[in-house]
Amino acid sequence: MPDYLSLEQEVTRQQLDNEKLRQRNKLLYADTDDLKSGIEAIEERARNELGMIKENETFFRIIPHHDKQSEQFRTKDKS
Repeated sequence: MPDYLSLEQEVTRQQLDNEKLRQRNKLLYADTDDLKSGIEAIEERARNELGMIKENETFFRIIPHHDKQSEQFRTKDKS
């Protein structure tokens, strides 16, 4: 009987693993379909993953400004 329970738990665990893999495969298939279907998906991945920009395009990085006064208020609030 212990073998049966052990095998039953193993089957349940394997079913959960399989479902996770099915979901992962579904996402991968969607990604490959996007890549096959259009240049927009390729451009998006190049921008997000590789930091690429188009020719004659200017990239701007916005850095939040922290002034001393607002920093002082934050420090007082934490005290």
